Amino acid sequence: MYAEQFSAAASLSGYFSPHEDEMTGSLFGGQEKLHQENDLTWRIQHLPIPHDAIFAAIGQAEGGDEGMW
Repeated sequence: MYAEQFSAAASLSGYFSPHEDEMTGSLFGGQEKLHQENDLTWRIQHLPIPHDAIFAAIGQAEGGDEGMW
């Protein structure tokens, strides 16, 4: 997150971790650090909570592995 550039973030029905499959290929060239930096769940568990405002919304039918809880 770039707090010095952005003061807020929003996610509407977004994914908390990058989805990689045959279609996307390796989004981060096999670099685990880049993958982790783009995984909101990993960031919340391993890094200090950012001071940015974050809005995340998800529909009731969108739970599952990528849902909010």
